[in-house]
Amino acid sequence: MKTIPKNNEENEIFPFRIINTDEGEYIIAIGDRMATEDKFQSRKDAENYISQKSYKLIMSLIITIVEFNNKSNQKENGNTNR
Repeated sequence: MKTIPKNNEENEIFPFRIINTDEGEYIIAIGDRMATEDKFQSRKDAENYISQKSYKLIMSLIITIVEFNNKSNQKENGNTNR
C-alpha cells in the first residue's frame, strides 16, 4: 500500500478517508495509506465504492490492522528491528 500525505480536503467514512487529490480526483485511504489504487471522479463515486464493501478495501483494512497490531506488540516487547 502506498503512503499518502495529508490533504486539505478530506472526508472521513470510518475507517476510510476520501481525499480530493491535487489532480481533482478522489482516492480512498486508511490512515496515511491508500486503501486502493483506484481513483474516482467524484466523492459520491468513492462513497459508492466504499458502500459496496469491495474485497480490496476489506483486505486493505485487515492488512492495516495487522500491521498496527504488529507495531504495537513490538513496542511493548521493546523490539523495533522488524
